[in-house]
Amino acid sequence: MVLGGAFEQNIIQDFEDDDGEPGMLVNTQQTGNGGFRFIPDPIYTETDVANLESIDGVDFVGPEARLSASQFVVGDTRQTGGFSVQAVSPDQYDSGDMLDGELFDGGDEAILTQALVNMTDGQALVGDQIRVSFDDGTAEEFMVTGIVEESFGTGPSAGIYLSLDHHYNTTIETPEGPKRKPTAR
Repeated sequence: MVLGGAFEQNIIQDFEDDDGEPGMLVNTQQTGNGGFRFIPDPIYTETDVANLESIDGVDFVGPEARLSASQFVVGDTRQTGGFSVQAVSPDQYDSGDMLDGELFDGGDEAILTQALVNMTDGQALVGDQIRVSFDDGTAEEFMVTGIVEESFGTGPSAGIYLSLDHHYNTTIETPEGPKRKPTAR
């Protein structure tokens, strides 16, 4: 489905079973002369999410935002590139997804994938502090609260997950006044 201009909606062919019900991850990407790259701002609004959730058979719609980050530090390990940072809803996971620890419930907490832990030679573990440097020049520290085996719906890859509620602005100003729309960091 073409959403206008260079926007395309790509449905990833990765289905998961949960209590016998199929699940599907829908990813929005920008394509064109520059090739594959993520849109800095998600194009689904809160109204879109509510409408999708109202469809019979849909149990949960979980928006997520890829946050542009260039580096993370844990202990003596400094990693530049080779990892992703995403703001997600903890509703995407349950305790069965955790290899160690628990889900985050604060903006200063993070979940790591096992691939990222392996990248740090085991230095990034539950209870450790990590520092993430974002592409906008800011850096934040997070307490690792959990480790998951795989990135949600994409298989093993090095990833850091942060709270959607704390790292995802949902209000923008328009000529008509404030509007609620998801926008990434």
